[in-house]
Formats: sequence, structure tokens, C-alpha cells
Amino acid sequence: AGLAAELRRLTLTASLDGIVTDLSPNLQPGQWINGKEPILGLRRGAVLEAYVTEEDLPRIQVGASASFIPEGAGTARPATIATIDRMAVKSLTEPELAVPFGGTIPARIDRQSLIPDVSIYRVRLSLAEDGETPVPQRGEVHMDGERRSALGRALRAVAAVLIREWGA
Repeated sequence: AGLAAELRRLTLTASLDGIVTDLSPNLQPGQWINGKEPILGLRRGAVLEAYVTEEDLPRIQVGASASFIPEGAGTARPATIATIDRMAVKSLTEPELAVPFGGTIPARIDRQSLIPDVSIYRVRLSLAEDGETPVPQRGEVHMDGERRSALGRALRAVAAVLIREWGA
């Protein structure tokens, strides 16, 4: 009974079904590991990361529907906005999203980091259906949000410049 209890204690069991994504490079057979050291990553379904500009941030909200369109030949996949970061991204962790590497986010290289030239915010989305999703996969996300006119946006920009110049 003691041996069975010890085997249960030493057997890794996840609290949810998923796919192992990252395995620690420090993990070797027969090696003791620290109980606080992460040994693997577990992913359930696909999680998408999208970036929105500061001016579009107030237009979207958690729970809104979206669609992910993979780059190249692919069909749109329905998704839902899961979280929206409220702090601007200081550096891009995925170089393929930056303009110098073929992406659409204007960024510059500074001390081996990609610094966005504009304020962008990370939005995480969950895909509606489980399926085979290559990781990582670049694409475009269309999100449902509050509609705003282009004329209104232009008038706000002009008003902001006027207020800034008169206040100086």
C-alpha cells in the first residue's frame, strides 16, 4: 500500500486534457528535479495572440466574436476574445510579426529586442473549435467591435492637434 501511494504521488497528472507544448531542456531520465521547477507546458486548444492599436482598443471587449484567417491558403476559423491586456507591449516576442521580418507591426531592433514603433496591445483569443493548428502560424484576425466612422476619427485627430498646439 505504501509503494502504491508513493507511485501515485510521483506520477504526473494534469488537471485538464491537453497537448504538451514545451518540455524543459534540463529534464533528463533518472535526474532529480526541483518541485518548483516548471518541467512542461500544457495547451488545451489553440490560443491566438493578436495585437491592436491604442485607438482601436476601446472598440473591442472580452467575449466578442472574431475570426482568424491564416496567412496563405486557409479558411477563416471562428474565435472569441478571451483577454485584453491593458498595458502596451514593450517588446515583441515573435519576430515574424515585425515589419523587418515580413510582418505588419512597425518595429525597430534595439539591443536584441524588437520595440514597436506604435502603442499596441495584446489580445488573446480562443478558437471556437478544436482542430489541428500549426504553432506558430501567422495570420489576420477580424474582431467584432463598436463601429466608428473614418470622418469622426479624422476630426478627433485634427481636434487633438489643435488643442495640443494652442496649449503650447
